[in-house]
Amino acid sequence: MIIGYYSTILVLTIVCSIIYFWKWQRNFELCFSIVFMLVPFVNAGYLLAAVSDDIGEAITATKITYLGGCFLILLIMISIVTLCKINMPKWVVFLFTLLSASVYAAVMTIGHSDIFYKDVKMVTESGVTVLKKSYGPIHSVFYVMIFLYFAISVVAIIYGIASKKEASRKNLFLLSATEAFAIFAFFVGRAITDKIEWIPLAYLFDAVVYLFIVDRLALYDLERNVSEKDTDESENAVFLLDNKRNLLCSNESAKILFPDLRYTSVDGPIPDGKLKPVLDAWINEFKSGGVSKDPIYKDGSNSFIIKIGYIGEGTRKRGYRIEAVDDTNIQDFIDSISDYNKKLRDENLAKDKLIEDLRGTYEENN
Repeated sequence: MIIGYYSTILVLTIVCSIIYFWKWQRNFELCFSIVFMLVPFVNAGYLLAAVSDDIGEAITATKITYLGGCFLILLIMISIVTLCKINMPKWVVFLFTLLSASVYAAVMTIGHSDIFYKDVKMVTESGVTVLKKSYGPIHSVFYVMIFLYFAISVVAIIYGIASKKEASRKNLFLLSATEAFAIFAFFVGRAITDKIEWIPLAYLFDAVVYLFIVDRLALYDLERNVSEKDTDESENAVFLLDNKRNLLCSNESAKILFPDLRYTSVDGPIPDGKLKPVLDAWINEFKSGGVSKDPIYKDGSNSFIIKIGYIGEGTRKRGYRIEAVDDTNIQDFIDSISDYNKKLRDENLAKDKLIEDLRGTYEENN
């Protein structure tokens, strides 16, 4: 039963990693990639520890599992801070990495020193190998480190939700779920039962959630969703919406042209204002196929052609790309021609009226 638990989790984490590397082979995110490489390796350690035949094998497998506590939690914390749009200085990342490496160096002394585990013995319970141990002084440092990484992650999520409009709300709520489950696994699960480890399940949960997050990250990448042949993203105003018309991302030009975007949170709806009603009209006409030409948006004396397209992979439509192309000169030229034609038309009408009046006067006199 317990061996089946560890085996099932290991297989599922391998599947998650295969999906990640197969689907995102051209767009690796460093932290995510290392996480998806480490998670199956760490969960394999839990399985190997459970089926060990002697204490030497059990200790080696246990050392593998501590890669998760020392490095996986660090990587997950860094990825959370990044997703919350918080800039973590490189020297801080270096110090945390040095802390994790130092603690793991102590882990490697298990069986040779008492600084991490004082006493270790192996017992078999219900066909499962379990290490019975007493903790050394560095193990307390390990717990402090884990608590520190969790605390930073939770604070970053709260700060991101409260203050960072450019941070995806959906991703932040998903991250909140992973943190809640991880805290349960590390601190509560062991109090419930010591017969199984909840941590491998927490790693599996993280992997599944990260697959959803990575999938959504592609939607927030303006450069990825705007090809060079379609637009000059650096000059034109461009923003992306999902299928529910919530904002995904926008460039600075779009925020200048459409100020309402500055007050819109990522994954949030466009607020009521100048943009929302015309935007709904543009998209509704685009979806109905009733647009015979690109609509024109007026901003003071400037004119912009609005180009709308779908974003997504293949036939999967995941949202809309809205691009405003400055067309002021062309529109001014068209308006000048229109004004000139109107002037000619008025002059011709005046001439026709004059001719009719002269003809009427001539007929009356004769």
